[in-house]
Amino acid sequence: MLLENLAIGRPVEIYVKRDEYCYHLTGKIEETSAKRLYITLMATNTKLFGFKPEDKIRIVYRDNNQMWEWADVKAGTVKKYGIKMHYFDIVDEGRSFNRRNAYRVVINEEVMLGYYDQYGTTAKSADMQKFKLSEEASAPPAMMVPNFVKGLVRDLSETGVGICSNYEFSIYDAMFFSIPSNYGNLTVKARVVRKVEMNPSKSKYSEYYGCTLLQTDNKLSRHIADIQRAAIRAHKQKQEEEEHGRQDKEIL
Repeated sequence: MLLENLAIGRPVEIYVKRDEYCYHLTGKIEETSAKRLYITLMATNTKLFGFKPEDKIRIVYRDNNQMWEWADVKAGTVKKYGIKMHYFDIVDEGRSFNRRNAYRVVINEEVMLGYYDQYGTTAKSADMQKFKLSEEASAPPAMMVPNFVKGLVRDLSETGVGICSNYEFSIYDAMFFSIPSNYGNLTVKARVVRKVEMNPSKSKYSEYYGCTLLQTDNKLSRHIADIQRAAIRAHKQKQEEEEHGRQDKEIL
């Protein structure tokens, strides 16, 4: 898909791999050219996100029901029409991308969900709120420490996570938690984009939250792949046992 065909004002997703972490950002398309994409400045916890030369960046864009992806993108900031924007230099034509390729695995892992209250609002954040030096002395102490509630990570992919909890989060609230794995505890930051009320007769949790990942450990994809391989092995083993059982019955 040509960059010139991307719709101005539409959202675009940015995935950044840096050192031990992956970041997921969302911006709005401001302008396009043959090899460059301009979007609104993106920030994390009100701080401008600064790209580094060594970052591994890919862009995902939705065109109706079709997804498109551009990999190995280079990024930076530029002032255009008197407005500061992020820009992305594209090196290829992109490829068709199916979000279902980001396979979701069921893990049913109980965790502690952490969040920070945001001063002056009811919003919850995965990061401690930043205050100016002049404001720190008067900032409420409660804003500086995280709160924790019980939750269950029901399912997980490289782009999203399904969480159950009795705590009432709102859409756009964010939280952090750790997932145990063979590679140690993997830190995850996620934002709520969907919530569903659970059936109390079938679940001990009252709410299900569909979340998009904001930041993850780079080893998360390996952990998901390990779970997938284990599930495939278990399925094959079950099929073989059932086949052996049928053969034994035929012999008898």
